[in-house]
Amino acid sequence: MDAMSAMWEEARCTVNSQRIILWHLKKFFGRRITVPEKEIRELEEGVLLPICNSVEINGENVHFWHHNINEVVLH
Repeated sequence: MDAMSAMWEEARCTVNSQRIILWHLKKFFGRRITVPEKEIRELEEGVLLPICNSVEINGENVHFWHHNINEVVLH
């Protein structure tokens, strides 16, 4: 996930709202100031997503992610 996507998610901004905001920015600056959505979606194709998990250690919840080694080698 790129930094821009993370910011949109943290702001709980819907895809439709993102498009409206980006449209206004394009009109203000006269050109795009971000990478087109189509190109970002193309980057997502074929990505090996991590396995997210958590475990409790000494009363503290520790979150982590990992990959299945067999999937990594095949990928």
